[in-house]
Amino acid sequence: GTLGSRRVTLKAKPHRSARSYRFGYRLLGGSDAWIEVNSHGATRTLEGLQQFAEYEFRCTYIGTNPDVVNYSDPVTATVI
Repeated sequence: GTLGSRRVTLKAKPHRSARSYRFGYRLLGGSDAWIEVNSHGATRTLEGLQQFAEYEFRCTYIGTNPDVVNYSDPVTATVI
């Protein structure tokens, strides 16, 4: 993103059996619970994040059974 935008765009690899996607994020190194956001598509923009903070992000696709989730390994990024 652009400097000072405090936003991050997450992209998941599209999965053929996905009905929707769920992205999770939290501050890196904290003990906060994951904040979960659902998305119809494999791309989701998160806004209003803390500037210059490191976050970790993860995603999963939601298939026919919404109770079955298979989160990716977390990815770390610094918000600018």
